[in-house]
Amino acid sequence: MRSSLLLLVLAAALCGVATCTAYEYIDASNIDEAFAQAEIDLAREQPMGQPSEHHYFFNASDASNGAVYGNDVSTAVSTSQYQCLKQKGYVFTIIRAWRSLCSPDPNAPGTIKAAHAAGIKNVNVYMFPAFACGKSAKQQVEDTINHLAGSKFGMLWMDIEGAGSNWSKDQSKNRAWLREAVAHAHKRLGKGRVGVYSLASAWNVVMGSSCTEFSNLPLWYAHFDRNPSFSDWRSFGGWKKPAIKQFNDGPSVCGVGMDHNYYPA
Repeated sequence: MRSSLLLLVLAAALCGVATCTAYEYIDASNIDEAFAQAEIDLAREQPMGQPSEHHYFFNASDASNGAVYGNDVSTAVSTSQYQCLKQKGYVFTIIRAWRSLCSPDPNAPGTIKAAHAAGIKNVNVYMFPAFACGKSAKQQVEDTINHLAGSKFGMLWMDIEGAGSNWSKDQSKNRAWLREAVAHAHKRLGKGRVGVYSLASAWNVVMGSSCTEFSNLPLWYAHFDRNPSFSDWRSFGGWKKPAIKQFNDGPSVCGVGMDHNYYPA
């Protein structure tokens, strides 16, 4: 984490309980402890059987370090929810556009529209590939882009995970699939709008630890360490540096189930 990066916690939401530990600002020295305490405190507040929502937000307006925060979603999100997220400091979103069911996500066009209506200017989409379905990589990309016709989005990210369940055991076939998908996405969108989402453990199994041919693409990597920085970064797949980090799988904010992402703008 950059030394100046501060994550603001809504202390009032936590201090309603008698044993509240108020972490008004979180930095690298106390983030794990603060998150753990928030979970304990909110569990005490939350009625049994109801999901809790962590009442904190990331201070995306901290211009001193330039970092911004966003989310990725796989369900429908409304304009009012995006407005709430924007108020809490989330300034970009990455929306699922293709599912491993081998079909476009029906929520994607409406969610993209809702994000823009709420003033979220940086809207990306991602594909969760369906290697084993009856459609080629080229056709899945084509169907994704056609499904989003009329929708404004920036990057298209290829989600490379699900080793053993969503990919071939033959890494050469997986590489050929991604090569075809990227080539067609470049043809349709341009070379600056295609990236890869993955993590080292998944990449090494699906594509192979020696596979570096895609390292010219931007990388969005996952490491759920609750640390919004690249301080944990270890090279894989030939990438020398990442573009975005997905640092936590939840919690929900503004009623939106989402993952949390960091971008050092």
